[in-house]
Amino acid sequence: MNTKNLIENIIDRTQQIKESTKSKSVLQKELEDAFKQYVIDINKGVEDFDLESELQYVYLADVSVKDDGKRTRVTFSSEMYYEEFEKVINEYLNPVIQKYDKDAYFEMEEPGISIAYIDTRLTESIKEAKEYDLVGIDGNAYSIMGYVQKAMKEQGFSQEEINSYLDDAKSSDYNHLLAVSMDMIDRCNNKDVENSSESENKASEPEENGYNGGEDKGGVDWSYFNKFEKLDDKYLPASGEGDNMATQLATATSKLIYKWYNDGDVFDNTYGLDGWANDLSSYANWLYKYIPESKSILDEIKTIYTQDEYEQLLKKLCDTCFTEEKLKELEQEPKKGSVYSENGPFEFDDSPEEDEYDDYWDEDEYDDEY
Repeated sequence: MNTKNLIENIIDRTQQIKESTKSKSVLQKELEDAFKQYVIDINKGVEDFDLESELQYVYLADVSVKDDGKRTRVTFSSEMYYEEFEKVINEYLNPVIQKYDKDAYFEMEEPGISIAYIDTRLTESIKEAKEYDLVGIDGNAYSIMGYVQKAMKEQGFSQEEINSYLDDAKSSDYNHLLAVSMDMIDRCNNKDVENSSESENKASEPEENGYNGGEDKGGVDWSYFNKFEKLDDKYLPASGEGDNMATQLATATSKLIYKWYNDGDVFDNTYGLDGWANDLSSYANWLYKYIPESKSILDEIKTIYTQDEYEQLLKKLCDTCFTEEKLKELEQEPKKGSVYSENGPFEFDDSPEEDEYDDYWDEDEYDDEY
């Protein structure tokens, strides 16, 4: 990229960031604050550090949040080295979105762009944020503390809490003051959300049979699968598929569950359900090949035409195969094949649908007529 293009790109990205601040959701604000915290952390000890300048001219980043009523698509993009980008995602941004949806995480879409999906049905707390932001505030320490103190009063913090913040902010150097202030601004922006989130979580607790009374999809609610959390904690590896068949089983089943409820993906889109855009066939093929109890259940995909039926399939799959007894048995078996690249009866068709009018479209004839 030549100098002219680089400057134009910087101006364009800076304008995007400015425009994105006009109307931010709580989630978007939290993610931007988390990124700012990263910039502060890696510049500790740097003389003449200016957060606003670093964000505008060095660490160019953009966060966008789109909600279609069922899920929230979050996109983070930045011109950073891969290792740096990965650190931001794993240590700073994933913890933010997992406050809303514990199963959500960012996945690299392409170099410099990562996307996460949050099940909006789990929370209604992704609302318009109150605009407290240190960017644009005079960098003087007393100006920052004054701004934060005012925000805390407006959000109903007690004088004791305000004094505690001031004592902490003044206890070390300027970078520490910035970090403490960023954290408190984040709390101010989310003060109103905390109580509503607690109420929402209680309202979303599953009934004993795991159904949500016909709401939304009308099938098995995602929260039904919370009953498997202890097994997930024990057998689901932090990354990859592990080194035994139990960890592979946990990886395959959890991926099928998560990708359906979070992204709308099915493990075979060549029958009655189209699904979304991700290929999950290898997970199902691995189960079909190595877990005999799953075969008849997975075969039901061939006769399924509704979302409710697919959720019933997933429920039956977990209830039958993802059990303590089965996992203990498989834990003794070394890894077989790979859940990421197993061939079998299930497949994913990513070819675009043909337009039914294409056969009747004669470009030359159209040109002649018009």
